[in-house]
Amino acid sequence: MNELQQILQHLRQPEYVHVLLNPLPVYMTAGGLLALALALPWKFPKSATPLAAATLVFAAIALGIGGWISHAGGQVRHSEFRGEPPPQREEHHEPHH
Repeated sequence: MNELQQILQHLRQPEYVHVLLNPLPVYMTAGGLLALALALPWKFPKSATPLAAATLVFAAIALGIGGWISHAGGQVRHSEFRGEPPPQREEHHEPHH
């Protein structure tokens, strides 16, 4: 099976389509905010420096949140992301005191 057929097969699965469509409102909101941030300096030139500082702060926050989410996402065992059964969970036995 070539890659295109495999992609089309995945797009027929509702859980996979959900993963693709669920974040679209967030992406559209981010795009609108980006357009607003790009238009503001032309309308109000003195807003460029504070806007650049705020962008840097929000980018650092987004990077930190992305790292936290990716760590949590690495522990998820969703079937829509793999073609085989998930790996076995490792059992952690803590000594009882």
